[in-house]
Amino acid sequence: GIPEEVAKSRKLSLYVDLLPTLFQDEDSFIARTAMEVYIRRTYRVHAVDELKYEIDADSGIRYMSWTFRYLDVMNTEEPVLRCGMLAALPLDALASKIDSVV
Repeated sequence: GIPEEVAKSRKLSLYVDLLPTLFQDEDSFIARTAMEVYIRRTYRVHAVDELKYEIDADSGIRYMSWTFRYLDVMNTEEPVLRCGMLAALPLDALASKIDSVV
């Protein structure tokens, strides 16, 4: 699909650091796609198998979890599966807690 193609683009190297600014976009399709491209770009030397996207209705936190395998061990009988998770917190949720942290 398109996120996979974009993640492999050589031109994306200049902009990959800007993708997190889209993780909390009002349009959930844009947010999800930005998260997926970021993950696929960061894990491009691995085989990303399954991506799962969720939004917590109460907190507004967006989650993306995935499984991946090392490319150099894909042909073994039982490759080791690894998992990852990315969470994007709404800025207003962070702002309300920053005073208690600082």
